[in-house]
Amino acid sequence: MDMQNEETKQLAEQVGCKLRQIRKENNLSLNELAEITEVSKLTLGKIERGEANPTLTIMWKIAKGLSVPLTALLNLEEKVSVSRSGEGKILESANGDWTIEPVFGNLKYGVSELYRVCIKPQGENTEQHHEGTIEVATAMSGSVDIYVEGCKHHLEPFDSIRFQADCKHTYINSSDTPAVLFCLLAYPRT
Repeated sequence: MDMQNEETKQLAEQVGCKLRQIRKENNLSLNELAEITEVSKLTLGKIERGEANPTLTIMWKIAKGLSVPLTALLNLEEKVSVSRSGEGKILESANGDWTIEPVFGNLKYGVSELYRVCIKPQGENTEQHHEGTIEVATAMSGSVDIYVEGCKHHLEPFDSIRFQADCKHTYINSSDTPAVLFCLLAYPRT
């Protein structure tokens, strides 16, 4: 348990340092960052100092407000990487229904990110990404329903879907087994 606590502490410190770096690169004060992310100045300050372990929801808000991929905050850059399932940084939604594992970090805010996603049985998650973002999801095991702008799309293993992800979309696993997907987020070039 101590090793897990130490890894969590290290991740919180990495996120804090990276957030401060990105904020300063964009010449933003904490007040300005709070306005564009809809995350309180107090919370942002704690994250930057490595005193808080932000939830996935908070991380998405920050990434969206800064118009950077989520992995930019995780500082997951390496020259050569092998991504083994279950060994990466696992991020969990507030309700625990949805976990993501970045497969590879990006290079200097690359324009795409790849995630392993696990949706618990009877679990669901709703998201909305940066303007112009395209999402591609492939079911690897289990089945999942994806609602995009109110339209239901059902995926069985190895089925894929591509859609504009800057609108609200919901993943629902109505089964009694976990659903595992690969999700690619492609961001517009700025």
